[in-house]
Amino acid sequence: MTQVTSRYPPDLGGMERAIKELSETLAVELGGPVEVVTGFHGPTSTVQEGRVLVRRLRSFDVGVTPVIPRMVWELVRRPRPDLFHVHVAHAGTPEAVALVARLRGVPFIAHVHIDAEPTTWLGFLLGGYQRVILARVLAGAALVLVPTDSYRHLVIEKYRLDPNRVRVLPYGTLMETRLTGHPMPARGCTRIRLLTVGRIAREKNLPLLIDTVGALVDEDHLDVELDVVGDGPAREEVARHITDHGLGSRVHLVGRRDGSALVESYDRSDLFAMTSLVDSFGIVLIEAMARGLPVIAPDIVGVRDVVIDGINGLLVEHTVESVRAAVLRVLFEPGLREHLIAGALTHASRYQWPEIVRQYLRLCQEALVMPGEISPS
Repeated sequence: MTQVTSRYPPDLGGMERAIKELSETLAVELGGPVEVVTGFHGPTSTVQEGRVLVRRLRSFDVGVTPVIPRMVWELVRRPRPDLFHVHVAHAGTPEAVALVARLRGVPFIAHVHIDAEPTTWLGFLLGGYQRVILARVLAGAALVLVPTDSYRHLVIEKYRLDPNRVRVLPYGTLMETRLTGHPMPARGCTRIRLLTVGRIAREKNLPLLIDTVGALVDEDHLDVELDVVGDGPAREEVARHITDHGLGSRVHLVGRRDGSALVESYDRSDLFAMTSLVDSFGIVLIEAMARGLPVIAPDIVGVRDVVIDGINGLLVEHTVESVRAAVLRVLFEPGLREHLIAGALTHASRYQWPEIVRQYLRLCQEALVMPGEISPS
C-alpha cells in the first residue's frame, strides 16, 4: 500500500500530523515499512523515518496549492502496490493518483481531509474544479474516507456519491491520556492560561480569540494570557493584530512545539480554545481532552462531531461575546469545569490510533474487493 499526499511533516497542519501518525501506527500494526510519497519544498529525497519510508518530491506552490511535477512519473515507476491511498486536500495530487491507478489497474482510496474553500485570488477556480474534476476523482475511488459523520453528509451531498462507499474514519492521537484533569486556580489567585494550537492561517480566525482575551482583561478584569502554539503564513498578520490591540504582554506566539514540549504546553494551561472558520475534525481538540483540558470550539461541521456541547466541551458562535461567555462559564459556573474534564477524558480515550488503524485495515480489505466506480446518486 502506498500513501500519497501533497504535504507531510515537517510541513505544519492537522492533516499532515494525522497522515504521519496513521502511517507510523500502520507500520507497527503490519510489522513492516509503510511508504509515503509526498511533495516537499526542497530537493527530492528518500528518507527512512522509523518504519515509514518517505519519498519527498520537489514541489512549488501556486497560491496555496502544491504543484508536484514528478508525482505521476514517481507513481508509475515504483513497484505496483495493491492499493493507493490518496489524501485529498489540494488539487493535483488526487488527479495524479486517479490517473496512475487507472493506468496500472490498482484500486485507490480517496481520503477527504478538508473540503477546501477559496483563500487566495485563484479561489474563483475552486468551485468549477470541485464540481467537474474532483467529483470525478471521488467517483473513481473504491472508497471515500472522511473524518466525521457530518463531513460524510457534506461530501455525499456535494459530490453526489453513493452513501455505501463513503465511510467515516476518525483521526486518532498518540497523546497520552491523563488520569485526572488540571485543578483550577481560585479566582484572583493567579493568572488564567488559555491555549490554542494549530497552523497560523486566516481560516483559523485567531483575531477573534485575541479580541476575546482583550475583552476578558478590559471588561471582566481577569488576569488572562493566551499561548498560540504553531506557525504559518498568517503569523505576521496575527502579530500585528496583537500589537495593534496592545496585547503583547497577554498573547504569546510561541512557535511550533512537538513531543514533550507540546505536552508541556497543554499541561501548563487551564483552558483550550479554537475559533476556526472551517475544520473537518480538530486533532488538537482530542489532544487537549486527553490532557484533561476543557475545550471551547466553534459550532461548525466536523467540529460538532468531536465536541459534544455541554458534555466534553462548549460550542460557540464566531463572536467575541459567545467565546467570552463560554470562558466565563468554564471558569465560574459551579461544577461545569469538572464535568467537562470528565467528559473530555472519557471521549479522548476513544480516539487512539491503534484501534483506528485496525478499522482502517478492514476498510482497505473492502476497497480491494469493491467492484467498479462510485456511481453518482
